[in-house]
Amino acid sequence: MSLNLIQAGDVGLSHGSDWQDVMIRIGQRLRFRSKASEWNHAFLMQDNLYTIEAMPRGMTQLDLSNHIEEYTIWRPPYAPGRGQDAAAAGVELVKTTTPYGYLTIASEALFCLTGGGLRFGWEHTAICSGAVAYMLTRAGLDLGIDEEYIVPAQLGAIAEASWKLIYTHTAH
Repeated sequence: MSLNLIQAGDVGLSHGSDWQDVMIRIGQRLRFRSKASEWNHAFLMQDNLYTIEAMPRGMTQLDLSNHIEEYTIWRPPYAPGRGQDAAAAGVELVKTTTPYGYLTIASEALFCLTGGGLRFGWEHTAICSGAVAYMLTRAGLDLGIDEEYIVPAQLGAIAEASWKLIYTHTAH
């Protein structure tokens, strides 16, 4: 597999080792009990070199080489040309300086730990998987889950079930 296969609109799922990454995976395993719970972060490819993702400092564009942890890149089933639309939606989120959704993260933690259905957050904020889901819906994909509150495990389960695996990076 080659990085040259990556296109705008492809989705990345990563597995980090920081304490926050571990806590996200533990919460997801409690809620979903699936292989997809290993993913704790999601991002969208702007092109084959740069990502668009929600980070604690807000929506940002990063060089893919900043991801030193394990990650996979998946190709959603876009209509022709719609991957570019997803990337354009992400660039717009960066330009509007969308802040990180700390309240949404707290909501997702409660959702994963309690299994409850109550979810909350501030408008115009984003968490990683929610931002990716937003970009995908702007490109015409319906994930069947509220884009504001999707967690990486849910996005990973969708990818593993029906998207094409493009690239895998293993941490060194």
